[in-house]
Amino acid sequence: MLIAAFLISLIPSICIYLFLINRILDDQIYRSTCGKALIYGFLSVFPVILMSFIFSLLERLLAKELLGPVAKEFFHAYLVLALSEELGKYFMLQKLLKKVPQPFTPISVITCMTLIGLGFGLFEDIPYALFTSAGQMLVRGVLAMHAGYGYIMGCLTVKHMKRTGKRFSFAALIVPVLLHGTYDCFLSEEVSEVTDLAVFLPVLLAVFGAAVLIHMFVFLRRRRNDPEYTSPAAL
Repeated sequence: MLIAAFLISLIPSICIYLFLINRILDDQIYRSTCGKALIYGFLSVFPVILMSFIFSLLERLLAKELLGPVAKEFFHAYLVLALSEELGKYFMLQKLLKKVPQPFTPISVITCMTLIGLGFGLFEDIPYALFTSAGQMLVRGVLAMHAGYGYIMGCLTVKHMKRTGKRFSFAALIVPVLLHGTYDCFLSEEVSEVTDLAVFLPVLLAVFGAAVLIHMFVFLRRRRNDPEYTSPAAL
C-alpha cells in the first residue's frame, strides 16, 4: 500500500518536470540546464542538513532556559526546518547560475528555481515514504509544495534582479520561509492546543499552494514569448 501511494505521489512532480523541460523543445542547452537544476535540487539536501544541524544545536541550547513548548515549536518550524531548507535551495540556485555557462533569462531562472525545489521535495519524499501514512504521502505529492516555494522564490529573485541587478533578494528568501514555517508550525500538536488557527491555517496554505502551482502553469505558458522574460537577465 505504501509503495503504491509513494509511486502515485510522484505523478504530479513528474508532470511538473515534463511541463518545464518541454517548454522550449528546440533548445537543448535549456533542457540540459533543467536537468542540472533538478540534480542541484537533489544535492541541496547536503547544505540543508548542515544548516539544520547548526540550528538544532542552537535550539537545544536555548530550550533549556528560554524556550517553552510552543516557542520551541516555532523555533523548530521556522529555523530548523523552513529557513534551513529554503536557504539551502536558494544557495543551490546561486551555485547553478555561476556554474552553467549560458545567458539566463528571467523565465529560465524561475524554471530552474522551481526545479531545484522540486528536486529537494522528491528527495525529501523518500523518508516520508518509510515513516508516514499513505494519505499524507498522497497529499504531499499532489501539493508538491517545495516546487511551489521554488516558483515563488524564483519569481521574487527575478523581480529583484530586474530592479537592481543584484543576486540576493531578502523577499525571495523570507516569503517562502514564512509560508513553509507557518504550514509546518501550525500542524504541530503543541500549537494546535493553543489556538484554533492551527486547524485553518494549514488548510488555507495547502489551497494557496495548489493555486501557486496553477499560477505557475498559466504564467510560464503566457510569458514563453514575452521579451521581458525571454531576454537575458542581469545576474
